[in-house]
Amino acid sequence: MSTMATMSEVARLAGVSLATVSFVVNGTKPVTAETRARVEQAMVDVGYRPNVLARALASRRTRVIALLYPVHDQAVAGAMFGFFSGAGERAHELGYTLVVSPAGNDREALADLVGSGLVEGVIVMEVRLDDYRVDYLESARVPYALIGRTARLEGVPYVDVDFETTIGEAVDALYERGHRRMLLLEASPWPPTPSGYAPPLRIMRALEEQAERRGFTFDSLGCEPTAVGGARAAARLLAEYPDVTAVITHNDGATAGFVTHLRRQGITVPDDISIVMIASSAEMAAMIDPPLEVWEAPAAQLGRMGVEVLVGALDGAGAPVQQSLASCRRIAGASLADART
Repeated sequence: MSTMATMSEVARLAGVSLATVSFVVNGTKPVTAETRARVEQAMVDVGYRPNVLARALASRRTRVIALLYPVHDQAVAGAMFGFFSGAGERAHELGYTLVVSPAGNDREALADLVGSGLVEGVIVMEVRLDDYRVDYLESARVPYALIGRTARLEGVPYVDVDFETTIGEAVDALYERGHRRMLLLEASPWPPTPSGYAPPLRIMRALEEQAERRGFTFDSLGCEPTAVGGARAAARLLAEYPDVTAVITHNDGATAGFVTHLRRQGITVPDDISIVMIASSAEMAAMIDPPLEVWEAPAAQLGRMGVEVLVGALDGAGAPVQQSLASCRRIAGASLADART
């Protein structure tokens, strides 16, 4: 029966003292890069795995960070998996353990998580323009980073989708094809409140700016992020906005039902109406018939960046607040054509 490797074995193989191995494992004192490399290689060679609890007690750090994602009625799908996998992968690379917490919009659960002493910092998702979690974390002096942006930007560490550029590119693609009557398909509740979920509000404002600058008109619909919700939204489109020639959708759960209902009513995509998706995933767009033109959300990249911003705050006290935007990537589909005349 094999026995667990010990720090003493690591020290002998690396040719250093037991204390030096402890410094490397627990991060309690600095060592030279050359010494650290020797110790880490020795750990690999003998199969030594540090005891997480002992390391936390020695360093007074748990090296655990939390990703706050509110629980929704709908299933997690599409780009969300990218956020989780990107964040988890980067946390592991930086020597941290990432836990996903559903304490997203539950004040008591958030207080319990922060007060437990388990996590060193948190990454906040599903950000609202007026988000109480930011004020709470700041008052509790808990390091944090946002994947998203609040209305207040000064002093707030965040990474986010560059919605303004994404909308500009999507409008460019439609406008150059002759589309002058567009519709935005969003998730309900709609219209959002001024302090509500940030992405729809930023998209709406970006569209308003584009419409004013270019001189086109657009309407908007919100529906439940389900196939049934999408079908109902498509019925409303046909009844209330018959002159719309292009749809920009930011509602993953509803888009397939939306397109299916149009087809059942004899409306062909893209001959009769063009449809593009924004801040979604290539997989979601490809599952629809026809495959939709999509501006894919940089989900994994933002997950990684969110961890980097938080770890930068944890490991670099006093460093400047980091704020970054990431662009969506356009992926061609079969849903974009010239506007019907």
